[in-house]
Amino acid sequence: MEFELTASQRMARRAVREFVRKEVAPLSQDLDEKDQFPIDLYRKALDLEVLDLTLPAALGGIGDD
Repeated sequence: MEFELTASQRMARRAVREFVRKEVAPLSQDLDEKDQFPIDLYRKALDLEVLDLTLPAALGGIGDD
């Protein structure tokens, strides 16, 4: 049984971590305290295809696990 991440999974993990470090973390406390939905961050995540990593390719996603 294989327990190593694939190259695709490692790349996705790296991209998500970088996005969260640069874009989400600096704003997260303020957004939480103000109970705001960060639509701009959501759109950036969509542009980076962060939100559709596990969505099947047939539905427009990447289809990764």
